[in-house]
Amino acid sequence: MSEGLLKAARLNIPYFQSPIDDLWSFYYVAQWADVFNNANLSDNNCIPTLLMNLRELIAGSHGDRVVRTGEVTDPGLDRTEYGSFLADCCSILHDWEWKLRSLPQTGRRPKLMV
Repeated sequence: MSEGLLKAARLNIPYFQSPIDDLWSFYYVAQWADVFNNANLSDNNCIPTLLMNLRELIAGSHGDRVVRTGEVTDPGLDRTEYGSFLADCCSILHDWEWKLRSLPQTGRRPKLMV
């Protein structure tokens, strides 16, 4: 979910969802899929420590996800510590996130008609 939707749900305030919120949701699903992909690990039973830690944080709270997005989009990820699949995807995730952040803010509360 987008940060705006999560905040509105947490604070129980009205929120006008837009297609940009859906784009953020799709981005976070792709990010999660990249982090949890085991296809290119040499031994699926032996997940590198840094990748395991990243998986725990990405699947954790909203705050953890936001902090770790910077790690997932770092083009300098070590292939041996994070796996080659995530290392190959990080530049795409980096550009994708940058484009999403350049979109207009969403979630303005709808005006109530009286």
